[in-house]
Amino acid sequence: MSERALNTVILCSADGAQITIDRAVADRSILLKNMIEDLGEDNVQNTPVPLPNVKHTSTPSYVPDLKAYATI
Repeated sequence: MSERALNTVILCSADGAQITIDRAVADRSILLKNMIEDLGEDNVQNTPVPLPNVKHTSTPSYVPDLKAYATI
């Protein structure tokens, strides 16, 4: 597995759309951070983090907000 793959997380929206983001960005969200911890470090590389209340149409607006927050 590449170094880049070890530092990413796959998010899965309610309608099944998947988006890959940097782990550091995902960790800025307490909810995502807790969900990642619940999945376990070994499983997070292979298992998408489910976002059952988020549709793929709102994911593109959510991720840039996390990225902007991660750079603060």
